[in-house]
Amino acid sequence: MSTRRLAGVACGLLLVASAAVSCSNQGTNATPKATSSSSSSASSAGATSALCADISSLKASVKTLTSSPKGQGSLPGLKSELASMRATIKKLPADASAQYSGQVDAVKAASHALKASIRTAKDAPSASTLGAVSADVLALGATVSTLANAAASTC
Repeated sequence: MSTRRLAGVACGLLLVASAAVSCSNQGTNATPKATSSSSSSASSAGATSALCADISSLKASVKTLTSSPKGQGSLPGLKSELASMRATIKKLPADASAQYSGQVDAVKAASHALKASIRTAKDAPSASTLGAVSADVLALGATVSTLANAAASTC
């Protein structure tokens, strides 16, 4: 496959990911709901608030990742954004209830895959390795969207 064709495919995939992230942004401005004034409700509201903040941060990072070019020169910026994102991902298990553990695990796995593909592209830049970075950015975006959609009634 030619480099030009791979670039076209990568651009197309980025557009799809951007649309998915944009669609998942709907409904995230709602405030968490507390049903009573007990300490467990306050604790639950705090956890809900933390989860919603984490999801908002992850969605912003995905937007940055998907809008960034995926050339060899952009790998340090992608790596930096992913490092920032991974700090939020590390907090997810504590901030999210067990109800979202499957989605949290998927986000963590996708971030690990992107980290590996960035490393591979840095070590051996080619259309193939840069294409893998683009695909992994899309996969990470999809897992973040899935988590956001699952928590939509909470956030």
